[in-house]
Amino acid sequence: MIANLNLTTDQQRPQQPTYYSVRMDSRYPSVLVLTPEDTRPEKLEHFFDTAAIHKHMQENFGPDVKQLPGSKFQKEVERRAVHTPEMQNLLMQNSLGGQDLTQCFVYGSRRPMGTWAGIEQAAYIQVDPSTGFHTYVVVPAQLDMILVGDLELVFVSHP
Repeated sequence: MIANLNLTTDQQRPQQPTYYSVRMDSRYPSVLVLTPEDTRPEKLEHFFDTAAIHKHMQENFGPDVKQLPGSKFQKEVERRAVHTPEMQNLLMQNSLGGQDLTQCFVYGSRRPMGTWAGIEQAAYIQVDPSTGFHTYVVVPAQLDMILVGDLELVFVSHP
């Protein structure tokens, strides 16, 4: 028998939503949900225990829902966090000396930041704090996780 070769990519490799439970305090867990269409996780709260989370996820996202450890969940979120059109415009407006910032990685700082941070080849874009950040740190390659933690940066997007 000949297989049907007219399947779409989604039909050949269906994506599954993923989830990861996070304890927000010592008493009640919450869950971050990332469906195939999402680029940012959605936070669900008001669960009494992890059994309630598993039941809710199975009932609302189907039996193929997949739990990921925190590090793998974060990598999946970062993989999906590509530059939005707004971010691309901001990066084009702030390109320096012919450097194409749209091909760079962007991190956010919740405090004003500049060259004093000592990040090699970084461009610092001061932004409206309503974005959730004071400064975007734009670099040609991903930063070391220790440096990200030391400077309290948050990964925003990549090319």
